[in-house]
Amino acid sequence: MDHSIKYYSGVREDFLRVLGGKFRKRVLEVGCGVGDTGEAALKAGCCQEYYGVEISKDAFRVAKGKLTEVICGDIENIELPWGEGFFSALVFGEVLEHLVDPWGVLKKLRSLLVPNSTVLASCPNVACLSNVSSLIRGRWDYAESGVMDWGHLRWFTPATLAEMFTSAGYSVIEVKPLRAFGWKARILNALTLNRFNHLFWRQIFLHAEV
Repeated sequence: MDHSIKYYSGVREDFLRVLGGKFRKRVLEVGCGVGDTGEAALKAGCCQEYYGVEISKDAFRVAKGKLTEVICGDIENIELPWGEGFFSALVFGEVLEHLVDPWGVLKKLRSLLVPNSTVLASCPNVACLSNVSSLIRGRWDYAESGVMDWGHLRWFTPATLAEMFTSAGYSVIEVKPLRAFGWKARILNALTLNRFNHLFWRQIFLHAEV
């Protein structure tokens, strides 16, 4: 199923806040979409150069006019032109869940990073309360976008996402909800003494280093 350009658009302000905390020479974003986040990072002075890999040909054509260099193709199968230690930051925004073997991709890209590189990722939390409620009702319904995006091949909880990065040789610094809890989630979390905290994470934000 083809997506509109809107699906590949948008600036990840949460990523920019981390990238802006320390100057990085070269950033690689896997699944860069139309290049909005990279363009914003360059304009904000978060990095000197911003590279992307994008599977959508339509999004690629837009992104290549914004970023330093963009490769069009499937990150799992293409040969990358960059050598070891070329990048100082790596970004995965809602990408890893679309891959057949995200574990292999993390290992593949690790050698491209210099020591102390920043790695940022986000993905849906399969253990969120809405999914659990659907399972209780005997449902597992896909959607055009969001947590149940039809293109999701892999599913993670906060714990298993962190474990995947650790097993691939990354040091996980922080794992947290992408967005702050709403008032209902805060009340339920307090009533359950924080024991089911993960149920209230709709999306997971992960910060790691090499």
